[in-house]
Amino acid sequence: MNILAFLSSALSAWIDPLIVRFRIIETYYPHLTALALCAVKTAAIVLLAWTATKLLRRQSARARCWVWRCAMPGLLAVLLPIIAPVVTERIRLVVPLEPQQGQQEKAYAQIRDWGLLPPDVSHEIPGQNHSGEHTVRNEPTTIANQTGVAVPPIPANVTLPFWRQADVRVWPIWSSGAALLTAIWLLRLGAGIFWLRRGARTAAPEVLRTVLDVARELRVSATPCVWHNTRVTSPLLTGWLRPHIHLPSETVTGTWTVHQLRMVFLHEFAHWKRMDTLWLHLGRLASLAFWWNPLVAFAARRMMREAEEAADDIVLLHQPRQQPTDYASTLVSLASSASAAPARCLSGLSMIGRKPLETRIRALLRPNPRRGRIGWKAATLTVLLAMFSLATITVFVTRSHAENPPPASDEFIPARKLTAGERSLLQAIVDANERRLAALRYVHLIEEKRDTHTVTDHRTGSVFKTENVKSLQVSELWSDTRRYIGRALRGSSYPDSRPDSYSAGFGEIKTEATIYHWTMYPYGNFKIEAIKRDVLFQDSYVWQLYDLNQKIILFRQMLETGLLDSGREPKEGGKSYELDRITTGDRPLVRLRINYHPSKDSPHNYQLHLFFDPADEYLLRRYEHHTEGYDDKLVWETVETARTPSGILYHRRYKYTYRNGNQDFVLTLLEPLDALPASVFQPPASPGAEFVSENETQQQPARITFRFVNNDNGTPVPGAKTEVSLDTETWNKPIKTAADALGQIAVPLPAEPLQFLKISCSADGFASYSIRWDRKGNPLRLPDTHTIRLVPVAPLSGRVLDEDNAPVAGAEVTVDASGILDLSDEVFRGKTVTRAPVKTDSSGRWTFPFAPRDMRAVAVSVTRPEYEKTTEIMTTGFPVPSEAAFAPLRDGSHVLVLKQGARLSGLVTDSAGAPVANCTITLGRDIHGTNLPTATTGKDGRFSLSGLENSAVLLTAEAPGLKPHKQELTPPFSDALRITLQPGRVIRGRVVTPEGKPSVNTRVSLDTWVTEETVWRIRTLRFITRTDADGRFEWTGAPDEPVTFVFQWNDCRELLCGLPLSPSPEEQLIVAKPALHVTGTVVDSISGNPVKNIKVTPGRHFAKHDSVSWDTVETKSWSDGRFEWETPYVTDGHIFRIEATGYAPLQTRVYPTNQDDITETFRLQPVK
Repeated sequence: MNILAFLSSALSAWIDPLIVRFRIIETYYPHLTALALCAVKTAAIVLLAWTATKLLRRQSARARCWVWRCAMPGLLAVLLPIIAPVVTERIRLVVPLEPQQGQQEKAYAQIRDWGLLPPDVSHEIPGQNHSGEHTVRNEPTTIANQTGVAVPPIPANVTLPFWRQADVRVWPIWSSGAALLTAIWLLRLGAGIFWLRRGARTAAPEVLRTVLDVARELRVSATPCVWHNTRVTSPLLTGWLRPHIHLPSETVTGTWTVHQLRMVFLHEFAHWKRMDTLWLHLGRLASLAFWWNPLVAFAARRMMREAEEAADDIVLLHQPRQQPTDYASTLVSLASSASAAPARCLSGLSMIGRKPLETRIRALLRPNPRRGRIGWKAATLTVLLAMFSLATITVFVTRSHAENPPPASDEFIPARKLTAGERSLLQAIVDANERRLAALRYVHLIEEKRDTHTVTDHRTGSVFKTENVKSLQVSELWSDTRRYIGRALRGSSYPDSRPDSYSAGFGEIKTEATIYHWTMYPYGNFKIEAIKRDVLFQDSYVWQLYDLNQKIILFRQMLETGLLDSGREPKEGGKSYELDRITTGDRPLVRLRINYHPSKDSPHNYQLHLFFDPADEYLLRRYEHHTEGYDDKLVWETVETARTPSGILYHRRYKYTYRNGNQDFVLTLLEPLDALPASVFQPPASPGAEFVSENETQQQPARITFRFVNNDNGTPVPGAKTEVSLDTETWNKPIKTAADALGQIAVPLPAEPLQFLKISCSADGFASYSIRWDRKGNPLRLPDTHTIRLVPVAPLSGRVLDEDNAPVAGAEVTVDASGILDLSDEVFRGKTVTRAPVKTDSSGRWTFPFAPRDMRAVAVSVTRPEYEKTTEIMTTGFPVPSEAAFAPLRDGSHVLVLKQGARLSGLVTDSAGAPVANCTITLGRDIHGTNLPTATTGKDGRFSLSGLENSAVLLTAEAPGLKPHKQELTPPFSDALRITLQPGRVIRGRVVTPEGKPSVNTRVSLDTWVTEETVWRIRTLRFITRTDADGRFEWTGAPDEPVTFVFQWNDCRELLCGLPLSPSPEEQLIVAKPALHVTGTVVDSISGNPVKNIKVTPGRHFAKHDSVSWDTVETKSWSDGRFEWETPYVTDGHIFRIEATGYAPLQTRVYPTNQDDITETFRLQPVK
């Protein structure tokens, strides 16, 4: 111990004076000392990495490469305290400075002798006087050093020209040099990419077959691209998202064998698997950032040299019997024909030139049993290097805490006991509210919520509009208010706002483990799913009771401990409480104030004030919540109270007031219960649930008998006309028949399993109706008989007027009605079918005779040239239908007013000023599934559109051979719009099968124009073509931005959808295969045996929000422990949830849609 103490004392005696001198110099020359610190830290990291690689010289190149890789992020991280000091603030490791007596004077004298300090600078550690108190100086602007302490500058009357100027200019010189060198590197990189593309040609079929075989062997997920390139003399790997391998064409087409090609591809794919291209650019980035330090460039070069040898090792490991001579001779052959191509080599990894060839061959021929492995020694040294790198960026020097005591306000805040008066008040609040909450533990209630608030409307695209919206929600809840569980139903509508808004119904079951939420739209669509957070409970009276329960539990704890405030550390946040009496108006109240103090995680001070009314059994009368410094005050207050039949006082009416509006609540029913009924926790069945098979076998009878009956009385409807469509040849030629005298038809079904079955029916005096089954996930379970209930019709009528109240004749009126029997999900759909539109007469009146008598919703659309299209949607108010909503349509008093539409006309020319004929003009953002205003230019290049809405809209213009044009238009529109189209970019592609054969007659179309300036998708491009006999296609009218493509086989089968392609002079290879294909084997994690009867649910992953949308309708059962799934859609990625009885559910990793064929084994954990 004495020896250790002596060594520690000796080391401290040597280091402390250096630290004192450093702190003094850092104070007056912060930039130069920061530069010196960077030099010392980077040198230490590089030297430590070099030492580690020397210790690992008998290990594998992979191990040494990882040591250098670990050094690269550490070198870049050295810049963090300089360019982003806030990031490193929380991870600083502070070294306290406690100078010995006399060290300061000696240090100042020595530094002054060096000429770095003026003679009149005091002998104090900067920012500290001898008494230990903070020094305040009335001097010019101070300089902040890396410790964040503001220190005084050198007096203005004293100058040190050279060192002061050097300190001021060091950062401009450093940053300018880095920027200049980075620009040169980017220019050379761009030039290299340009020349590579100019010289690239698609590789021969035998080369493609070889590269695909090697890619499968190394399990390369991305689809490789191989080019013959006249501008490279050595194989070169480029690419970020997929590997691009450039081969010297004169060598590959001449003397190379398949075996030599295989070794080249093994080498390049080894680089790709190891992400060496990324590390190459990371090393270059570090070299550019520290351009003045040659050790950093040395480290980057050594990392890539070891990467080359590591790739060579992978080639040997995949050779039969690991014979290195063939590969060595291949390298010599390459080196004999290779030449330098510096600009192009910057674009990627060249197979020759990274490491001296003699060194590489010696390493190949030298036996190495550790080839390709890392080993524990290398792993240990890598971890130590990472820890050292972290330490170098986090260590700082500052004054000791002994010299800088914390202010008195930072002391511990002691606990405060309840006074006798406070105890009495709190006891009264707890007793009264505990009795009330016990009586209202189980409740059945109905409440109405009227919400008036300001919203931002996104419907207009990139133009945002703010408006006041009034909504009405009716909720019915059964709940255990103490445990905050139960069932909720809600219908919502917007009676006084936009005409195209509609009502919807929602439901929710909340248990302590799961929350099920379902939605019923007025047109019958139904969806149920499990969610993480309740939606319907959180703003209901149930929440108020539950929250008050939690407060009363807290107050009871205060009474038991006798403490109003339990004390806290000032910097750890926490809560404090105050209890007092106040008077609001003429009403005396008891106020409990809760202060949520700021902390590191929550820097704001929140306040919650609770007001209890002693005159009303200490009922919670009001509470206020706000954050200091923000205008976000929220007030909840009682408007009216009432009592239950048993005498329990409750809030019958209450309201919220907040910054953007207010919410008014009325309880029309509050019924205390003894317990919750068991049916409360039973989720509703989806309409298609009964038609889904629970195993892998489709249950399909030889025929289905359909019965048509009157919904009013159940009597048969004979003679009902029907059309039956199957997913066979009858899809385009439906079977037409009529019901017999009993109102029945028998539909024979084929032997093969159906994907869908649709039947449409119509009868005089009844609304037309259709049903459809679609297979989603598990096979269908079709019934032997099915009854279709037809609703009698009742006409709808109204008038169409213009803005001057004059009748509009000849307007086309389309009615889309939803009957009370309309109900659908992804598997089963039953919907009222609207017949042909009707016209208005000379008085503007229209009559639609085919609407169902009992409706849930109706949409009336009116179109007429020169007028804006008008749509009005009316609903009954879910879930209880009410014909009162449709009374104006029933009695004919309904009036729709057409507004005069806007006009738009213009001229389209090319860049030479010549008119462009056959140019398609589209207004809107999506042509798929919508009927957007469209026009085509004539021979003179002119177009005209009328009857447009007076709102902002996106215009796109598309013509063959020219770039598409997009432009935002706002009213008033121009009558002389001038559009100039530039020459189009070119996208060439070749579609091949997975076997490499041309995919002939493939339909190629466009989906989305990907632009950066808007978050809204643009889907208005109409280019369509087909591949030729070689599988090639060409689009000469492409924009500069990427466009996603859709590739379809047999005109309707999508094998690849959403593949982004950008203009390029080279031909792009597209493999005709799905975006993702997954084959999984599910086994017991303990026994390894296959798990029978599994359920697999796919989900889509959204990388931006790191969220998953589970597609529950695609859930499928598998009985043999194996499943298979594929998708044609290119997205952020897909994920799977695997479930089986007796096992914990398993959520897989995210699989990107890179056209991979994934084969994986999943292990389920048994549960007891």
